[in-house]
Amino acid sequence: MRPPKRRDLWLTDSSHKGPRLLIPPMDWPGEIVFESYSLRVLSTQRNRDDFGPDLALIVLPPSGMLNEIRGRRSFYPLASEPDVKLTDALHDTGFVAFCGFPASTQKQDEPTLGFTEMIQLGGFAFLTGPEKYDDNNEWDYFELGVGREEMGEVGDSFGGVSGGGVWRVPVYRKKGDPKGAEYYQNRTLAGVAFYEENHLPDGRFFVRTHGPKSLYRTFLPELRKGLAKQ
Repeated sequence: MRPPKRRDLWLTDSSHKGPRLLIPPMDWPGEIVFESYSLRVLSTQRNRDDFGPDLALIVLPPSGMLNEIRGRRSFYPLASEPDVKLTDALHDTGFVAFCGFPASTQKQDEPTLGFTEMIQLGGFAFLTGPEKYDDNNEWDYFELGVGREEMGEVGDSFGGVSGGGVWRVPVYRKKGDPKGAEYYQNRTLAGVAFYEENHLPDGRFFVRTHGPKSLYRTFLPELRKGLAKQ
């Protein structure tokens, strides 16, 4: 994990003067705020920008605020049946989507919900497929290709998408049904986006993501060890 350049934003600051983690509301006024000293941050040791590793977990403290989030948000069961998820995520069928909020799509918006300033974030799911898959022992990676002409309003960079989920989505069509009648039944978390390369000579981009082995075989066991020590 690479922390922000500004130290006052580091959530690993355990002093009572550290920053706050604010989770914005979706459909109701108010804030959900956690002081950094109450958080536990478990992270990988980042060795280099282009291959990381770049995964981290922020553990929220038991509190009324956490109960508020549970009552209004849904969570992906990362630790449930990891071997099944690993197999499903590596099964080469359907498409792969990486999701996030590109910084280039941010827009100023009218204040609401008690805030004096609002910035609208454009959330996207980019549908593509792995052009390359690397399995480097503990860590594996997808390279998801993108054509420059397909960037649209996102512009020249996927900056802001780092940390976004990567999903394997198998697609089905019943025998005899026409094209356009495809459907999907489930999706599997297959990785986390963290790096882009947008200076390729053929005008293409790729987004590098950690793959399912990184998540389910390396990072998840490390999380369990880290949580057991605290």
